[in-house]
Amino acid sequence: VRLKALDGLKSFADDPETSKTLTQVLLTDNNPGVRTQVIDLLIPRHSDAMVGVLQELMMKEDNDYIRMRCQRVLHDLKASVETY
Repeated sequence: VRLKALDGLKSFADDPETSKTLTQVLLTDNNPGVRTQVIDLLIPRHSDAMVGVLQELMMKEDNDYIRMRCQRVLHDLKASVETY
């Protein structure tokens, strides 16, 4: 159900409140599929703003695929994987 809800939010991902909520979902949701889809929703629109969020997620993420996805996005943005 949450994955379908995220599908419906695609057209609203540019909205600041929606983006803020999606960021919280990314950092707190237990479902790796949800977190992956949120990354895919947020990155194309808010790449530079997402660096800190992705770095924070890298520090606490247990899912290898999501860690790899974050690393790839941070690398593409020429950002460090670690926070300073």
